[in-house]
Amino acid sequence: MLFDPLVDMGIQTDLNTREGVEKQIQFDRFHWCMLRNGHLEIWDETTNCLMGRTRAYIPKNVMINSKWFREHMEELEATRKSFDETPH
Repeated sequence: MLFDPLVDMGIQTDLNTREGVEKQIQFDRFHWCMLRNGHLEIWDETTNCLMGRTRAYIPKNVMINSKWFREHMEELEATRKSFDETPH
């Protein structure tokens, strides 16, 4: 499996909907974990068997900005919460 998380990942979401914000939060968390942990594993949930694993991903010339990520997630969480507070 050839996979570069900085190039080969993307998502289109509508941040004007709760579902879109939720998808963006999930995507951003996955991307963040991928950059920090360096591996992607695919498991079969019925047999609990490892189906595949990428090689270690060690990005070059990339600086992980924890402060930016925390603030970004807080903004998305606030947006998600605003949908819960808006009367339907």
